[in-house]
Amino acid sequence: MNIAWKCLFSTGVHNRGHDYFLNGAVHDIKYSNNELKAVVSGSKDYIVRIVFSEDDENEILDMDCTCPYACDGYNCKHMVAALYKFDECRGNGLSFKNATDILLRPAYTKDDLAAREVAIKKLIAYADNKTVCSFLAEVLASDDKLCMRFYNIITELWEN
Repeated sequence: MNIAWKCLFSTGVHNRGHDYFLNGAVHDIKYSNNELKAVVSGSKDYIVRIVFSEDDENEILDMDCTCPYACDGYNCKHMVAALYKFDECRGNGLSFKNATDILLRPAYTKDDLAAREVAIKKLIAYADNKTVCSFLAEVLASDDKLCMRFYNIITELWEN
């Protein structure tokens, strides 16, 4: 895990942010165009935005958060938590750039389908339960066939 950015935070802020990360407070993480966005749940949900250099994803160019501490110009615990989650995802093989490419391009071959399945499984594995449940509820509410299919799967599990 790369924590070259640790020096950007005081020890107390770093430790509290690391605790937030360990407790699963980071969700809705997105990365594109060298910009990381994440929601970190604290006393309420805060939006973190971190911009990386185009040449080096380890070089941070800018950071902000919607929490009062960051709005006063300080680097906050929510930023730390988001950076740990980003490093965890990269360290465990989830390449945001490659995953996005694989998920969005058409899958014409067996290799493309297999790569997409791997990317989807990695994406799901690194999502927190709150995000997965929220997304699933939204999808099921908008698709009657998928809702019935999910219902049948769940009721079959209950019966066994």
